[in-house]
Amino acid sequence: SPEYVIREIEETIIPHGIREISFWDDIFLLKKGWMREFCGRMKGLDLVWSCYGWPKATTREMLSLASEAGCWSVFWGFESGDQNLLDTLKKNITLDDCRKAAKWTHEAGMATRASFMLALPGETPELAKKTINFAIELDCTFVQFLPTWPEAGTALYEMALKEGKVVKYSGHMKAHYIPDGYRDAEEIERIARNAYLRFYLRPRWVWKQLKRINSISDLYHYFNALRFFIGMFRKRTVPEPESVRCLPSS
Repeated sequence: SPEYVIREIEETIIPHGIREISFWDDIFLLKKGWMREFCGRMKGLDLVWSCYGWPKATTREMLSLASEAGCWSVFWGFESGDQNLLDTLKKNITLDDCRKAAKWTHEAGMATRASFMLALPGETPELAKKTINFAIELDCTFVQFLPTWPEAGTALYEMALKEGKVVKYSGHMKAHYIPDGYRDAEEIERIARNAYLRFYLRPRWVWKQLKRINSISDLYHYFNALRFFIGMFRKRTVPEPESVRCLPSS
């Protein structure tokens, strides 16, 4: 219950001087009544927090309540810019659900962090381009484009075994699964790197981040992000295909 969660925060978090909380419940923004009571109680705690949301259930009111209660960022698993691929994943969301969630989060004054999956079963480089274009359309604050990792025992894993091949896991930016629509792991990893470059090199995105700088600490974080970006750029040893000319978040 909201009362229990607030009591836990008051007893275990606040006494230690902690000023920020991240709620890792994948569907934290789910029920309006629960959120209304929770946010009403959070307003008196002088904490900032972030959470996860499910586009299908989230409303403009819920996001506004969260923002007023100290929430600064919502993480969304948008995953793909192609409706058929979303249906394959059984996400039970539409592209319009994602558009509304991103728009309402921005309107409430919060940052949008979003995750997108590349190289899903049935995907091709052209469909990957749709996902990258969709991420740019949503104009999220931060995004991650990660090659699909089908975990053993999941429905996605069984699906992957029927189309393409699963390879050994070796890190988030490495291809662990190669759908039939891709030539090899290198093509997937190149598209992922180019996705980051295309999203984060936009003048609109750079300008928005510059306006967010309020302290020396902010400058330090952006400096580290720049170092990360340069390191990724130097890894582009294979020329990118024209069809997918298109960065992980800082």
